[in-house]
Amino acid sequence: MFNFLRQCSIILAFLSITANTSLGADNAIYLDQSGSNSTINVTQTGAGNTVKGIGAANDTKAKIYGGSDIVNITQTGTSNLLTLGINAGALGSTNALTYNVTGSNAIATLNLNNAGLTTSTNNVVSLTQGGNAALSSLTITGSYNNINATQTGGNNQSFTGVVTGSNITNTTSMTGGASNVANYNLTSTNGTSSITTVGASNTVNLTQSGTAGLLGHNATLSMTGSSNTANITQGGTIDTRVGVTSVGSGNTFTITTTN
Repeated sequence: MFNFLRQCSIILAFLSITANTSLGADNAIYLDQSGSNSTINVTQTGAGNTVKGIGAANDTKAKIYGGSDIVNITQTGTSNLLTLGINAGALGSTNALTYNVTGSNAIATLNLNNAGLTTSTNNVVSLTQGGNAALSSLTITGSYNNINATQTGGNNQSFTGVVTGSNITNTTSMTGGASNVANYNLTSTNGTSSITTVGASNTVNLTQSGTAGLLGHNATLSMTGSSNTANITQGGTIDTRVGVTSVGSGNTFTITTTN
């Protein structure tokens, strides 16, 4: 009966999947969708690209559980692997995910409450990476979080994020070169961050934790140049503010704020 209901839910949802396969290894898409009024678009251009679920098996189905979800996935290039899981949990719905990689040999894991251990609703994720050998790993639990990240301009881009809580907003733009790295651990409700780098081989490590105050932690970083590193840690029970603007190369910033 459960399988029958799930099949019915797939029929009720608007599901559009396009797989364009060129010569070479097959493209593969494995989805397990449950809920009504969802919109799912998958476009793979190239060979050997895979969209699958979180699990060891190569044919594990990607969970997309919840009503009114919007999922758009585009993989352009060859041998790209996206491992995906979206689970709204009890009473959750309306999660939106846009993933776009242009290049080859990208590896991504996007986990929006895949295990269903909590309610996940109204999360918005947009991740764009250009170039070959891009890496991304994003884990989100909670609701009303907004993550918008773009890394373009060369190969070997890397984005890692752990978001636990609600009303967390991050905007990241890393352009103008290859081998840029973003590592985020965002666990403080109402935290906001805006990260902009222009150049190559820049690294940003950002942690926002603790209960903070009424407004939440805020970090704004703008770096122009190459081979820069920013280590920002915000914690405590009060709101903290960090603002950094840098023009130049080879700089290192280590900033810690707390009470």
